[in-house]
Amino acid sequence: MNARTNIKAPVVEARTERAAVPATSPARAVQPGPRIYNLFPLLVGTVAAWKAELPRIAAMNFDWVYLNPFHEAGFSGSLYAVKDVTKLDPRFRDPDAGSDDDQIRSFVEEAQRHGLKVMADLVINHTSKDAVLASEHPEVFVRNMWGELESPYAVDPDDPTKRTVWGDLAELDYGTDSARAFLLEYWDAYVARMQGLGIGGFRCDAAYKVPPEVWAPLIRNAKGRDAGCLFAAETLGCTFDEAVATAKAGFDYLFNSFAWWDFKKSWAMEAQEKTRLLAPSIAFPENHDMERVAAQIPDEASRDAIENELVMRYALAAFFSSGVLMPIGYETGARRKVHVVETTPEHREGDSAVDISARIAEINRLKAELATANLEGAESKISAADAPYLALLRLDAGHAMAANEAILIVANPGRTMVTVDPGALLARTGGMLGPFIDRTPGLVPLVFDPCCPVMLGPHEVRILVAERARVPAAAPGVAPEGEGRVVIETVWPELDGGRTPVKRVVGEAVEVRADIFSDGHDKIAAEILYRPADEEEWRRAPMRFVDNDRWAGSFPIDRNTRYLFTIEGWRDPFASWLHEIHAKQKAGVDVSLETIEGVQIAEAAARNAENSPDGPAMWAIMDRIAAAEGNAAARLAILLDEHNAALIGRHAERVNLSRYDREMVVIADRLAAQFSAWYELFPRSTSHDPNRHGTFDDVIAH
Repeated sequence: MNARTNIKAPVVEARTERAAVPATSPARAVQPGPRIYNLFPLLVGTVAAWKAELPRIAAMNFDWVYLNPFHEAGFSGSLYAVKDVTKLDPRFRDPDAGSDDDQIRSFVEEAQRHGLKVMADLVINHTSKDAVLASEHPEVFVRNMWGELESPYAVDPDDPTKRTVWGDLAELDYGTDSARAFLLEYWDAYVARMQGLGIGGFRCDAAYKVPPEVWAPLIRNAKGRDAGCLFAAETLGCTFDEAVATAKAGFDYLFNSFAWWDFKKSWAMEAQEKTRLLAPSIAFPENHDMERVAAQIPDEASRDAIENELVMRYALAAFFSSGVLMPIGYETGARRKVHVVETTPEHREGDSAVDISARIAEINRLKAELATANLEGAESKISAADAPYLALLRLDAGHAMAANEAILIVANPGRTMVTVDPGALLARTGGMLGPFIDRTPGLVPLVFDPCCPVMLGPHEVRILVAERARVPAAAPGVAPEGEGRVVIETVWPELDGGRTPVKRVVGEAVEVRADIFSDGHDKIAAEILYRPADEEEWRRAPMRFVDNDRWAGSFPIDRNTRYLFTIEGWRDPFASWLHEIHAKQKAGVDVSLETIEGVQIAEAAARNAENSPDGPAMWAIMDRIAAAEGNAAARLAILLDEHNAALIGRHAERVNLSRYDREMVVIADRLAAQFSAWYELFPRSTSHDPNRHGTFDDVIAH
């Protein structure tokens, strides 16, 4: 299990020798996708209660708050059966707080003070049957054969004989030219009024039920009044052709069906690929029409298990699409489904021990920061069909060859721990990017390369980022001046003395072995130096002692290119000092003088680390040692601390630094290079005459 840190504190990214790339992407002019919090008004109460929610919503790093319909409802009481669009529903009106419009305007202004924009539901395909519009302009409604107002309905795709009819609704008539012209003017005036109150965006309910020729001028006019006005189309359940026609009307976003994906079937990725070029999309782990995710988690699950599953599903939704939506209550593990008629503030679940608000805030922060998370580039599922985990690769372009950044989301949807082979996933990333750096908020970062299998706990999710542009790690130490005292020989893999390249595939780890030794009894250490041929600075991977004089290590192949590698070895004064200290302590010998020597080694290490990321930490160690002046035991304890010793060892002087006398070449090819096929044809065997050899004429004849 990978430990989780306290995410209320700033998260510090762990540094490794291999992973020296910028923490953020190169500056790009990318508009962040909307991070939407759905404030379901029936569950909260009056406008004053809505305002009280805003600080909490803003603290979770959402930038939009979306309200379901808040106008006066018809006889059924359903939010989506609107009777009068000029009035606020009495259930939301605060007494003595001004007019209905004033109350909405004050809510929008309060949201803006918290850095939030307000999105309203735009329901223009139907009204309540007792709507003011139906009495004043009955001619703009669809009528059935008896002349009555027609109710909208849905047909079960699996059984066309089954129809769901919404009897409290009346369908508007967009098929008649005169009715359409009137309705376009009517809804344009309504949108303008909402914009005048400060509403900055609209979720367009069942957008595909309204003709694109209505949406196009409606959106165009709204953007003429406010260029930043956002229109998001709810197209769930429509056909692909309907989605295409709707998107072309000028919508900024489409809501997708991610919430219904089982992480196995292919339809979700196929739909995403089809629609991503039409308009960017918005995903959600659940919405107001669905059963709650928390309600589907076993009752006996622990609080940590519930929180981890909720976080995993939200993170997957957030990084699946450009935009993300989360309904109220998700952050506290609400189990009761909201209802557009029956829900009241008394139904709000306030006794839950679950609270993932801080983790949602960190996910939203990271999403806003990463350009690729806000673009609708190519996206693919790169985990195997039978893998017990999910791996999604998302690019900032249409193909890996053109990508400058990629996000790899790896998640374990199950309730048992799983092992992930990074090499198998990296082999499917295209080989043009890398390395992938773990940016998951609140978790100790993983080293994600072919050399290290990864364990994912139940419902654990990891967010990794790779970039084409990189800032390579500066090689520690000084130029080799070892005078040959550290000998490096019998290097493997090495073909023809290094004249013939070694071949590997992207995603594999190159295992390296060598005999490394020196005279005397000092401890030695070694590293593999490796780099793509088009980079100038060496990357480094440690080698470990195996037995006798044999040392081994490995380095990852993450790009489809040529790599160079060699080996450096040196006499390690700090490792020798540690060995001596432990031996003398075990024998009960006083080590006061040796402690002074250790301090001198640490001082040299601090100077070497001066300009490295570890510099502040090294000088903090030296400050503690200085503060313990005169106390040899305290100084020794500081030097022997496991964390401190690792830092000192990393930057200690490298005595007699020696480098292998040649650089080997590794050709890293794409995954397909592992496979080949051929067909052999021997013309001499085609004559069917045992007394003569076959010719090409025989080949042609057959």
